[in-house]
Amino acid sequence: MNAAFGMKNPGAFFSAFVQYRVSKPTQSFSYAIGTTYQKGFTLEQSLSFEYTPI
Repeated sequence: MNAAFGMKNPGAFFSAFVQYRVSKPTQSFSYAIGTTYQKGFTLEQSLSFEYTPI
């Protein structure tokens, strides 16, 4: 789990994310989901897949 607090125009924000990751010798999969609050909540997601042949 990741959490952050920061300042940007027009004010402060807070974020919290959870990440799930699976790694194997030739491939990697990662999924993250979280929320950011700055005058309202937003849902943010990230999906990543890497394949590296030997």
